Amino acid sequence: MCSVLWSRKTTSSMVDRSNAEQEASIDQQAQPRKRLWSRFTLRHRLLLLTAVALLPAFLIVLSNNLSSRALRSAEVDAYALKMTEVVQNEVVRGLTAAATMMIAMGRSEIVDQHDAAACQSYTDAIRRDLVTIMDIAVADATGRLYCHSGDSAASEIEAGIKTLVTGRPGQLSVGGYTQTSGGAALPIGLAQTGADGKVEGYILLNVSMAELVRQVTAATKELQGSRTTVTDRSGIVLLSLPASTIQPGQAAPAYMDRFVHAEAPGTLRTSNPDGVAEIIGYRPVSDALPIATVFELPEAPIMAPIDRAGIINSLIALAGAGVAFLLAWFIGGVFIERPVGVLNRAIAARRSGDRSARTGLAGDVSEFGVIGESVDNLFDDLDRREVLQRQAEEQRDLYAREIQHRVKNLLAIIQVIARQTLARPDASPEVRTFESRIGAIIRAHTKSLMQSDRAGDVEDLVREGVAPFVGLSGDRLEIEGPSVQLRSKVASALALALHELATNAVKYGALSRENGRVEVHWDVDGDSFRLSWTERGGPPVAPPTQTGFGTVLISRVLRAETRGDVSTEFGADGFAFRLTARLADVALDQIPPKT
Repeated sequence: MCSVLWSRKTTSSMVDRSNAEQEASIDQQAQPRKRLWSRFTLRHRLLLLTAVALLPAFLIVLSNNLSSRALRSAEVDAYALKMTEVVQNEVVRGLTAAATMMIAMGRSEIVDQHDAAACQSYTDAIRRDLVTIMDIAVADATGRLYCHSGDSAASEIEAGIKTLVTGRPGQLSVGGYTQTSGGAALPIGLAQTGADGKVEGYILLNVSMAELVRQVTAATKELQGSRTTVTDRSGIVLLSLPASTIQPGQAAPAYMDRFVHAEAPGTLRTSNPDGVAEIIGYRPVSDALPIATVFELPEAPIMAPIDRAGIINSLIALAGAGVAFLLAWFIGGVFIERPVGVLNRAIAARRSGDRSARTGLAGDVSEFGVIGESVDNLFDDLDRREVLQRQAEEQRDLYAREIQHRVKNLLAIIQVIARQTLARPDASPEVRTFESRIGAIIRAHTKSLMQSDRAGDVEDLVREGVAPFVGLSGDRLEIEGPSVQLRSKVASALALALHELATNAVKYGALSRENGRVEVHWDVDGDSFRLSWTERGGPPVAPPTQTGFGTVLISRVLRAETRGDVSTEFGADGFAFRLTARLADVALDQIPPKT
């Protein structure tokens, strides 16, 4: 049965050890997380929770800013493209008036008759009424100029007529930028055909670019910071507003080439040669209208209101977050740190010995109130258990004293019987030794019956506990150590241990030989108390094959009462016993070490 019990205990111990190792491994793996979370107080965790709660609000603000900016960008793109249409319509409007007048001239009888004098009077009158027309020229079917009203030289007009001759008959032709004597002009020509489709003559008009500039300027005058450029099919600038380094008649900047000859109208976000971010709307040249329009709008002024609103919203969000963090800090201090502090102070007071310490949080409906009520209930349970434990200890001590009293009485009876039986005038030394040992045992038990907190000095306990076993020969016992007053329970445990050690020494150890002796030394080193029992001159000793009751009594009782370490040695010189414990656990007063 013993082997079965041992096997069960061993198996249980192995399982416990395995579980402990697993738990230690898990704790080791969780150590970094514990170290991280241990750096945050509850107030800090509340602030972290507040930050997490505010994160969606900041994401919403950011999303609103981005969506507002994207919406504004789309509106500006549409606006830039619309402005290219407005500018182009203004140019077309100026050209349309001239083209309509030119078609009407082609249907007039004066032009059909090829009468130079009548034609000259007719064209002069028209030119006086239309300020947008710089030159009006009429040529016959061969391209010979016979009628011209305007400031341009005849050679310039004849060059324009030659262009019309090589063109398609019956179709309106718009030329490129032309610098005439009267200024910059945009030529428009028409090859007049008869009913049979044959060319009967040519009409050429030079439309003044100054008038077109005036019309476009009136349409775009409210657009601060914008720039409008109109080119012909060759990329020559017809007009550029506001006036800048790009002059009419010059080639458009290289970055505009892709806009002039693009496949379709559109918008683009880019940076100009000066590095300024712009939104560019463009309408390229086409077969129907051989002019291109580029409208440039700086991005910063257009997006400034949106950016300003985004900054204001962000500042408002930050201010709200700051208020939220301040409130969280205040709430954390009032509703978290205060009850936690109450709990800590109550526990600290309890540990310091204040048995009336309570949290007083039982009326709080929060979780801290539940914890506080549980702590208070725990303190009440501890008080009740301490009362019951104290009553049990008093009852145990009462029984122990009763047993010790009866043992003392029994020893006294043995002493009386021995005295009466062995009382002779010539009593041998052995008889007197026997009587003295019985008397020493009685005194030792009397000492153990003491219930004062100052139960005994170590030296008194050693002498009274070992004296019955060494007899009248005091040279067999060596005692050395400072005066240390032991607590009552420690003194009782040490008296039992000394009695057991002396008994074993008489039976098997040094005291079983005439020359054997025992050395009992103790000292105080800082806050440590050390006691040693060393036997000399005895028979050879060896560790026992089985642990006896006395050994168990010495180890368990002393360890329990002193909270120290107990060790035994079976050396060649004899048996040795060591006790090491904290001075505060064994002594009433901490005695300074002996020097």
